[in-house]
Amino acid sequence: LGFMTQNTNTAPKGPPSFFFGTTPEPATPTTNAPPNPFAADSNPFFSNLSRLDSNSTSSEQPSAKRKRIEIEPIVVQPRTDNVFFTKPPLTPTSPMVVPPSCPFPTTPTTPSTPQTPFGLSGFSDEIDQIMTMNDIDPSMTDGEVQAFVDMFSQDRVQDFLPSFHFDANELQDGSPVVIVKSIKEAENKVERLKTQLDHLRYEQRQTAVPVPPNDFDKLRSEINNLQQEAYQTQEELQHILAVAMLSPTHLHTLFSLTEEIEFLFTKLSLYGNELMHMAGGQSPAQTAPPCFATLLIKKQPFPKSIKQNIKTTTSASEDVIVVELINAPKSDCKAVGKVKAEMSLEENQPASKKSKRNSLSIQNDQQPLSTSGTARFPDLRFVHGTRLKIAVLKFTLEVQYIQPNGTVHNAILESNKSNPFVVMTNENQWESSAGNLLKYYVFQNLAVSEVPWCRFANYLQNHYLRATRQDLASPARPLSRYDLDYIQMNQFNGATTVTSQTFAKFWDWFGKVMHSIRHQKPFLFLWLNGLVYGFISKTDAERLLQGQPAGTFVARFSERRAGQVAIAFSKEDPITKRISIKHYLFDTQTNQIKSLPDFCKEKVNLVYLPRLKTEYFSPTGNIQSIVHKDEAFGEYYTTPQVDPLLGYDPDV
Repeated sequence: LGFMTQNTNTAPKGPPSFFFGTTPEPATPTTNAPPNPFAADSNPFFSNLSRLDSNSTSSEQPSAKRKRIEIEPIVVQPRTDNVFFTKPPLTPTSPMVVPPSCPFPTTPTTPSTPQTPFGLSGFSDEIDQIMTMNDIDPSMTDGEVQAFVDMFSQDRVQDFLPSFHFDANELQDGSPVVIVKSIKEAENKVERLKTQLDHLRYEQRQTAVPVPPNDFDKLRSEINNLQQEAYQTQEELQHILAVAMLSPTHLHTLFSLTEEIEFLFTKLSLYGNELMHMAGGQSPAQTAPPCFATLLIKKQPFPKSIKQNIKTTTSASEDVIVVELINAPKSDCKAVGKVKAEMSLEENQPASKKSKRNSLSIQNDQQPLSTSGTARFPDLRFVHGTRLKIAVLKFTLEVQYIQPNGTVHNAILESNKSNPFVVMTNENQWESSAGNLLKYYVFQNLAVSEVPWCRFANYLQNHYLRATRQDLASPARPLSRYDLDYIQMNQFNGATTVTSQTFAKFWDWFGKVMHSIRHQKPFLFLWLNGLVYGFISKTDAERLLQGQPAGTFVARFSERRAGQVAIAFSKEDPITKRISIKHYLFDTQTNQIKSLPDFCKEKVNLVYLPRLKTEYFSPTGNIQSIVHKDEAFGEYYTTPQVDPLLGYDPDV
């Protein structure tokens, strides 16, 4: 499920993009797709167009057997009935208004020509005659076909651009350049801190015991400086998280850096405790000095909602739990038993009166420590659910270490807490458990009641990618800038902050949307491949379809019926021949027997749909191409597409 790329070597089954820049005579839709003269299997000349030089003219003369057709020109007049022609569009980042708290420049750029809802820019002045699809005939020569295609060259075709505008040069992969620069600087700082920590470990290991005062002051100063720099870097990353919406790649880098800084704090604390103990000397009354070692959770698949008795790692994009034993520079210890996992409920969530201790039991909870000092838990399973409450893991290990007097002593080491998770008893609990997890992260376990929009959007992006089991650094289809701005304007009324109350109302809608995407495989594949528009309002869907031929449709998430799909389509009146926009509500829950592809396959008024770009941000719009439903949904039909027998009508 990688990024969708446009295939330039194979002509699509549906009409090419220029079809939507004209106003052809409406045709009565049929059950089967109309013949496409641009398809490679129907026109041998068109399949060779990619090898023709667009700057050269063909000298080929038509064959004597071919019948030259007469093409009646159609004069292109400026259209005033389309809302997108009221004023020239501006280069956007989304169909809505960007929040003022996010520092994006807003320098408008005005193209020289207007464009239709599906993105065909107007023609230049010297082109005043065009042909419709019905004017193309297989008897045309290569030169005639090439001349026709040249009229619709790519520099005259643009994608559908919503209304917001900004200077695209100020962005890098959808993130502000200044923010990307700050993340890169933080990345360099973390690498430098790790190098300095290795040097500090070597110096402390070479220091005599008791530590001389000069060496103690020097080492303590180094530890304090490293802690201070790590803290400042952590604050910078948290500030970035709150003031700018980041692309998935930069967001993954930021979260990884935050995790690395937490590791640095743990090690620095361990080094400092050992140094203080070394400076104090050995007290005769102290018979059991502490063991300066600890366990550290290096990798984990959390946060996520997990079904009971299922492995914690359910996809290749998720990390297996890895626990590492780390020591202070002068300390050493040996594992006696195995590393053991223990689960507990998070604070501020009192356990239910009916809950019992065995409800927190775990299978495959013990793993040996390898020679490299790590333990892996590839098959960790939770026996019972947590009743929608948030839980965390800790790991313990019994070790032996040598005391200063030469005797061996045992100690129990404990790791840091894992990221939170919820154990479900069935998939119907996913919506509630996933909402609890997102709320926990956004509002810092209820420590705050209001957060900036950008912080919420970044956590929502991360939560969505995990829920749809995508690669966090390079997802197939993240929530785009268009999607996030739609959510802000339509679900939060454009607010620049999110409160716990507005979050609850939002999740009542978005949770059901995510449940439909996550738990219905055909729909999930359609979504990841850009065949479901999804986040677009009813009004914008009508604007998108205005002026388009009959049979064009868009699938979106209903705003009033959460979790259901609304289909907006253009339909021709059989009497007046006028094309109007209609809406149909497709319930993905009650239509489980009939999937969306099978539903569209049977409907003669649903023929063409837009395929969206699946990257986080595209400065040229979010529509990649227009495709026929058989091309888009063909592989998802439960019954194969069968052409009617020659001589018989396709329908009664």
